Amino acid sequence: EVMLTVVVDNEQILVDNTPVSKTPDVMAQDSLRVGSMSELLMEKRKEEQDAAMRRGEDASETGKVIVQIDKNIPYDVMYKVMATCGASGYGNIAFAVMQRIGG
Repeated sequence: EVMLTVVVDNEQILVDNTPVSKTPDVMAQDSLRVGSMSELLMEKRKEEQDAAMRRGEDASETGKVIVQIDKNIPYDVMYKVMATCGASGYGNIAFAVMQRIGG
């Protein structure tokens, strides 16, 4: 199964390798919703639901996302990313941890 990926590092936030926002901008904002990220996630969610319906599957079973966040990212940014995922229909959030070799 292929899932949508969200990557957050010190510089930017990417949704399926598409830059959607700069991390410092998200850190500075008051809103929990990351606007440009939300727009893209809602588009992707609609595409997933349409594809599931065409296959005769339950569209509510879609909505899974893998979030990869650099360990140095503040909790506030992680919370905003998670809130945006949830509000955009991606309530099933998994975290990916990458281990550096030799580090």
